[in-house]
Amino acid sequence: MAHNSLEELSVLMVVPSIVQGKILQKSIDTHGAVNIRQCKNIAEALSALDELKPDLVISSMYFDDGDGIDLVNTLRHDERFENILFMLVSSEERFEVIDPIRQAGVIAVLPKPFNNKDIQRALDKTVVYLSEHAEVNQHVNAQDMRVLVVDDSRLARRHLIKMLIKAGVQESHILQAEDGVLACDLLADNLFDVVLTDYNMPNMDGEELLVHIRQKTQQEGVPVIMVTSERSESKLESIQHNGVTALLDKPFDPQRLQHLLQTCI
Repeated sequence: MAHNSLEELSVLMVVPSIVQGKILQKSIDTHGAVNIRQCKNIAEALSALDELKPDLVISSMYFDDGDGIDLVNTLRHDERFENILFMLVSSEERFEVIDPIRQAGVIAVLPKPFNNKDIQRALDKTVVYLSEHAEVNQHVNAQDMRVLVVDDSRLARRHLIKMLIKAGVQESHILQAEDGVLACDLLADNLFDVVLTDYNMPNMDGEELLVHIRQKTQQEGVPVIMVTSERSESKLESIQHNGVTALLDKPFDPQRLQHLLQTCI
């Protein structure tokens, strides 16, 4: 359902501690009235989902019956819940733990302790995504841009495409591929103004696709924006060395995407 303000949001908060839940709700309330229901673990959350049908799930990482990865994977693999936005609040910093959450197409990952600006940015991103209007500031004169979106996650592609449309790109001008190999086929038959690709993919990853574009196509100069949660400096340096135009963190900021599209134009 389309929403244009915080007051219209329905939120399911899944936190194991009542005190933590009250602190988080108080922080959210300072930015506007939001309809929030609180659960203490995954079992309660799954029971409440059908009844509440929330726009957004805000979740801690660890519970007595599983973790945030279990919860978001359950949502993403159930047709009833796959479009519900997901926000993680956690002090967890280990890449191998946080990365599966980022790869699931979440709207935000908030650190602990978070501040009011963190909350505001995350809520703003939620409203932008759910809005029926193009609210990523102003369109960037991107209506004629042809964009290739490459990601092995269908949900991640859907998220990227929705943000591209909000930034002014025509849906009919967006093609998508599940991995680098399929992207190469599309590049052979179509001209693009921008390639927006994930980094971690099977068959051919984002860096291999980047090298192919720069060395083996007639579109070697096309801007390539890579969406990644990668934190390894050596891998990021290698991507830069091979000619990436820009890097976009997962989960990404719609304003940042708009700025990159404007730069490409």
